Amino acid sequence: MDIRTIRLVLALAEHRHFARAAEANSISQSAFSARLQSLEFELGVRLVERGARFERFTETGERLLPRLRDIVGQIDALRQETRGDAAALAGHLRIAVIPTQLAAAGALAADVRALHPLVHVTIQSRSSKAIDAALDQYEADVGISYADGQRPDRFVATPLASECYALVVARNDRSPSINGTITWAEAARLPLALLTPDMQNRRILDDAFASAGAAPSVMIESDTFTAILGAVRMGVVATILPAAQADQLAAGADITVLRLVSPTLERGIALCALKRDPQLPVISAVFAAIQAI
Repeated sequence: MDIRTIRLVLALAEHRHFARAAEANSISQSAFSARLQSLEFELGVRLVERGARFERFTETGERLLPRLRDIVGQIDALRQETRGDAAALAGHLRIAVIPTQLAAAGALAADVRALHPLVHVTIQSRSSKAIDAALDQYEADVGISYADGQRPDRFVATPLASECYALVVARNDRSPSINGTITWAEAARLPLALLTPDMQNRRILDDAFASAGAAPSVMIESDTFTAILGAVRMGVVATILPAAQADQLAAGADITVLRLVSPTLERGIALCALKRDPQLPVISAVFAAIQAI
């Protein structure tokens, strides 16, 4: 059993598709299948149900996935710990981030790369629940998510910022303009495009509307802000973004940004990771970069 084959199995668990998993690992699909069959023969169990295409992991395969992730995590930790010189830190850093903080994740990645040029960074957009799951399953190294006081003790977290909210609407003759602010009740009467209800950001906004005694008029829903902003730019709908993200979007664009009040809502954002002893050097480097910033 070799680590390369285990990584192939974990890639299949992520993509649920033979061709995409093979492509992600720069290997042919036939070679991928051969390596998988070799591992199944070595273990004496069938890991994957498959016909002409991937169907699902077997019950045994699903049960073994956390163990395989743990093996990869431990080997990655060993490799990082034995590199020695912290100034020459190298490796792969995977950041899982809620959609509203993608720009912040990009800035963090740039800061880490400036301090450690040999570190390769991948940024993954995920819901807050999916971030915790990705950390648990060694699919991500650090997460940028809401600072939740209920986060389990197995995580370590440090505050990053506070997230407050603003209405974003294309600038035209019908654009609302109320001294740079708008209430949640007033925003609820506008046609809106928001994230889907399974996203924590949407649940936060729904709670804010409810506290204002209002029900939002949601015309478009998406799990990505890219689609939402496309509709906003067409002047069809408005949306609600973290204020910092809204201000960045408005720079040089025909966009009106109005701070949401009554209530004024703020949510903490934190950098989080699994507790490990010792911690992975690349993860320690991220937390150190945050402190430096």
